[in-house]
Amino acid sequence: MIDLIQSSTIHGIGHIFSATNKIFKVLWCILFLVGVIAIIVNIVFISMKFLSNPVIISYTFEHEPFIWPDITFCNPTDPYAFTINSQPYLHWIETLNKTKRVAGKVARQTSMSQLIHSRRENDYELEERTIAMSSADPAKLQATAFQNYLYRIGYIKAHKGLYFSKEFQSSSTKLNEDWKSLFTSQIVQMRNNIPCHTFHLDKSRIVKQKFIKSLLFRFKLNEESYKIFNSSYTFQSMFLYISNKDEIPQSNEIILTPGYNNVVQLTQNRHSYTGLRRTCRNEKFEAELYDSLLQSTEKYSGSYDDCKKIVSQQKYVKYCNCYNSFLPIFKNSSGFPRLCLNASIFSEAEVLKNAKCMINTFRKYAESDKARRRFYNRCKMYRPIPCNKVLYKIDHRKEILVDLWSKSTNDRRREIIKTLYLKTFQTNETSLDFVEKVKDNIMQLIINRDNESGDLYKEEREYPFSELLSDVGGLMGLWLGLSVIGLFEIVEFVY
Repeated sequence: MIDLIQSSTIHGIGHIFSATNKIFKVLWCILFLVGVIAIIVNIVFISMKFLSNPVIISYTFEHEPFIWPDITFCNPTDPYAFTINSQPYLHWIETLNKTKRVAGKVARQTSMSQLIHSRRENDYELEERTIAMSSADPAKLQATAFQNYLYRIGYIKAHKGLYFSKEFQSSSTKLNEDWKSLFTSQIVQMRNNIPCHTFHLDKSRIVKQKFIKSLLFRFKLNEESYKIFNSSYTFQSMFLYISNKDEIPQSNEIILTPGYNNVVQLTQNRHSYTGLRRTCRNEKFEAELYDSLLQSTEKYSGSYDDCKKIVSQQKYVKYCNCYNSFLPIFKNSSGFPRLCLNASIFSEAEVLKNAKCMINTFRKYAESDKARRRFYNRCKMYRPIPCNKVLYKIDHRKEILVDLWSKSTNDRRREIIKTLYLKTFQTNETSLDFVEKVKDNIMQLIINRDNESGDLYKEEREYPFSELLSDVGGLMGLWLGLSVIGLFEIVEFVY
């Protein structure tokens, strides 16, 4: 025992036994106890720091190549090409006339308008539109015909070589490809089955993503269709959504208005989280949702809110045996999805019954805490943020299309307007009245990538276990001269 103590790396103990003077023995005992207390106090503090999981955010510039996101357009004010005596127009008017009576009954006998935030009283417009949209045949309305308002897609390649001017800007190249192969039409994020159209650059066989600096879209809205279809409570516009590939677009829409050049700047950032400071998830919520024709499905991934919407829809299908047209329509084993307010397949009495069932189902989960908790539990695993996800920082600005806003005209301006716009309207008119019409219906969108590569923001442990071990060892060596070898000597002696 004495030999172990005298040869131990814990020098304080050896001096306590080897000192011949009692005063020095006491001093060495005090120094040894102070060292033990200091070690304990410091180990408590660094252990608390370790257990608090401190993190730092590291930044890596140009971590990965830029990936063009899915670009979704929704045209809620005139989604269909309504021209007088066209098939979509005749079908819409016919459907609207057939459903007016049942819409009035639904409006008078239910509180549906209150549940979808309508501020109007004694006005059946919302119910008429909802039931007509549920009852109309999407194929006859040409719900997938995005070409009705999108007449040009172009791209600009990243500049290479010398610049000739400080204001140099490459001209766009028209995308000469079958656009239908690049678009999917869906009814995922807008109620009443308003069709939206998603552009997928990654499906192109002609252009490669990494060479594209900018995308250009030119739209021709339909003022005539707007007046026929229009919701009187909104102005003519289009919604733009930017989302990751095959993800349900979230409610961060950019409103595009006629007469303007809308410029969107995209910066790609990947965010990686450890889950130490806040919970993150690796699970992805996925669902198969119907397209705008209600014929085929696409697989989408979504957020916590998207999960709640799908689970909500499942409740309406379970209790009412039909789909709520205000929510995404998921694939069901029963076959073709029947919308609760579809007056083409349900009688007036059945539509009214379905509307009441939808309201009762909504209130059941809105008023019962127990039912609401069971409902939320279905999606709680998707509530945390994803542990690893690409996000796009979006900057949007609007610039007037100068040629269309001037109050005067001359030969040069008429020539520019004729070159850019008149072919689209299939006319040779260049009067100021026509220019005003063009201004009210034409818009342009340019989406630029900020950089060829995206950056990485990575959350890392600020105080890893290796540092904790080093600090404990350093404290033991500093205050007592104890080493790992000394610990093994003690273990050897005990056993």
